[in-house]
Amino acid sequence: MRSIRLSPAPLLRGVTDGLLLLGLLWGSVLCFSTSFALNVDNLLLSLGILALALTALLLYSLPPRLGAPGLLAVSLAWGWGVYALWDTLYAGQAAIQCAVVNLYAKAFPVITPIAPVMELTQQEWTRAVTLTVLFAAALLAAVLGLLLVRLRTVWPVLILTALPLLPGLCITLTPRRLPLMVLLGCWCVLLLTALVRKRDPDGAAVLTAAALPAAAVLLGLLTVLLPGEEYRQPGWALSARKELVDSLSGFAMEFDLSGRLPGPLSSLRFTAAGSTATIDMAAAGAQAYDGHTVLRITTDYVGKLYLRGHSAAVYEDSLGKPVDSAWFDALLEEGALPGTGYSPLNLPAQTMPDAPYYAFEVENVSAPGGCVYFPYQLLTRPSELRGALLTDDAYIARDRFVSRHTVYFRPAALDLDRAGSSNLPGESRYRQFVYDHYLQLPDGYGEALAPHAEAIWQRLYAPFAFSFYSSSSALTDLSVSFSVSPEQAARAVAEYLEELAEYDLSAPAVPEGEDFTLYFLNESRRGYCMHFASAAALLLREMGIPARYVSGYVTRTVIPGRVDVADRSAHAWVEVYLDGYGWYPVEVTPGYQGDALPWVAEAGTPTPTPSATPSATPRPSATPRPSAAPRPSGTPAPGTAEQSPAFDLRLLLLPAAALSLILCAVLGRYLAGTLRRRRLRQENANAAVIACYRYALRLARHGGQVPPAVAGLAAQAAFSRDGVTPAQARTARQEVAAEAERLRASLSRPRRFLLRWFWWLD
Repeated sequence: MRSIRLSPAPLLRGVTDGLLLLGLLWGSVLCFSTSFALNVDNLLLSLGILALALTALLLYSLPPRLGAPGLLAVSLAWGWGVYALWDTLYAGQAAIQCAVVNLYAKAFPVITPIAPVMELTQQEWTRAVTLTVLFAAALLAAVLGLLLVRLRTVWPVLILTALPLLPGLCITLTPRRLPLMVLLGCWCVLLLTALVRKRDPDGAAVLTAAALPAAAVLLGLLTVLLPGEEYRQPGWALSARKELVDSLSGFAMEFDLSGRLPGPLSSLRFTAAGSTATIDMAAAGAQAYDGHTVLRITTDYVGKLYLRGHSAAVYEDSLGKPVDSAWFDALLEEGALPGTGYSPLNLPAQTMPDAPYYAFEVENVSAPGGCVYFPYQLLTRPSELRGALLTDDAYIARDRFVSRHTVYFRPAALDLDRAGSSNLPGESRYRQFVYDHYLQLPDGYGEALAPHAEAIWQRLYAPFAFSFYSSSSALTDLSVSFSVSPEQAARAVAEYLEELAEYDLSAPAVPEGEDFTLYFLNESRRGYCMHFASAAALLLREMGIPARYVSGYVTRTVIPGRVDVADRSAHAWVEVYLDGYGWYPVEVTPGYQGDALPWVAEAGTPTPTPSATPSATPRPSATPRPSAAPRPSGTPAPGTAEQSPAFDLRLLLLPAAALSLILCAVLGRYLAGTLRRRRLRQENANAAVIACYRYALRLARHGGQVPPAVAGLAAQAAFSRDGVTPAQARTARQEVAAEAERLRASLSRPRRFLLRWFWWLD
């Protein structure tokens, strides 16, 4: 008699399936991590992937009655691990998100770089990213095991393992060669065995065992023969990448400034409003915000606060940029102000040494720019900063992964009538640095700005200004002769701009080829804070007064405690330099109130502002508070209000786990029923009868019986030379279906529930 084996060679199938599963999982995960240069422990990651592949292979190779409970146990262990390691995994996903976004930002300048707002050591970040990748790889292993080992499909596996490659390939980022070659080799083997994987599992296993070494040798030869580091992308690839970048950049320019997409996607946010080191003014279009929180501040001070971010010293081609770091480094070498332990940002606070000061804690939620937003006038010196670093004289850069900073400020120093002189050593040298670098104007701007500067001088010295005006140097002498202070000149500039231009948040972007500021002054005369501040800074420089463009946020505290600062509080203003005092902020946008924004007021036009300069009235205090160094990030300053605890997302894990179990039960029952019907109705009558017999045996374990007709037909199919006919196979199916119905009717409700949703036999 002809012998028919009841099962394929399990050892060879297990080995080949395991090798393919391991190669696909390791290759796809490592391709993603190396494309974006994730900071992972490669040895730990590889060992973890090996364990995941072996676990998936074991669970899906076992019979469903054993594999299903094992899969459930592993799922519960995975959920418990997510709960126990929530903080670590949260930090890991933040680091991965930042790595991806920042590489995209290099390819597409319209995307703002981001950084995680957590303070961890390098080892902690490596551990967090590695564990996060492993937990994500566990989900991938579960799906790959189901598709490859149990369902034995090919195309879904190819699509699934290609997905990790797509984010990098979209911006021409290629992974490391070894994981890419492993992934390509597994793809080749899958395609070679695609036609026989379901029809002849044994033959597919033999073919896979022969194809794996051949694919490894072939790809190894390709690795040796093809160039590696010397490889250069062909011209068509570079051209395609350029077209893609230009297309996406042009599309992004049609967003409003908040980055909202048109139509049904308008709820999606593209970028956050705030301050960045380089201000692309030509790209500015109509303003719109969605109100999300960008900063959380905690302070005892009550009043209006201008939170300073970046400042721009150089204006060129409608771009505002900071001063060249090399110039400031030369100032350090000469032993000027920064060599005394103070920064230029500390000068104003030193003019009133006996005035009270206040603690200010700021948490960066989603504000861009990589800087610490702080109020005027800063008392904290560079050496007292924690998790931050003074960058030149322009801004305070925050360390990566640090979200909270505490500084101290002295708001009374904004009152120039009471402020004295800083008298700090090296201030005179820094003053010379300011006059050397903060009077810069692009070529040809003097002539273009002269008519506007003349009109401003006429306001200040009418009718004398017109007869004396001839050049910037003459204006400087004139300013000194008539004792006009820089802040008075700045107020005159603000008044002139208020009469000249209209405040309009819907002002469109500057036409291509036009200069941002000159187009605003001479053509459109419509704009918002960015337009007014850039125009004021250049007009003040033309008048011989050092000035710079500053951006950040404006808010108001009503009571001591915490305040959430929204994206619509983003603003721009100017700073002028006062000899012996330092940089002084001046508001030049008409009607801007900070806490009562013109675009949300009921009236259609801005209301007049009572003062051109940001004012701050300190809380009465008999004596100044004792000095103390800023605390490390995350430690609240003494006297600050306790912040309400944030919602713990881990509370969602329990309902999420319950929902996952329900979905697994539904999906498992569906897949088990589909596979069972496929086996019972297959064309091979002998194999179909044997499948009916196996199903009857599984029913017998839970109270059923093996129909004698099915047992007899199974013996005939296995040992008879002629086997069984299709009609006999239909009889076996009917018998086993009747037994399943009888068993279902005889069981109690709990056991019937287990039969259907746990053992997947109904």
